[in-house]
Amino acid sequence: MKNLIKTVLGIFIKSKIEQRKQEIKDKLEKEISITTSEWVKARNTAYLAIIDGADDKVLNEIEKVIDKI
Repeated sequence: MKNLIKTVLGIFIKSKIEQRKQEIKDKLEKEISITTSEWVKARNTAYLAIIDGADDKVLNEIEKVIDKI
């Protein structure tokens, strides 16, 4: 029973992380498409590359930076 609960929670958490990744990617891609700043484009492209392998902590840090923009 304990393993079943861990498995279900793991699937739920992974799903939520993937959802957050997609939301952040959408924000970054939108900003890349509308900005004229090469620096912003380069920064956001780097964030997009990092997001694929990111865990929850990394996503939190990226979101903090995006929210300040």
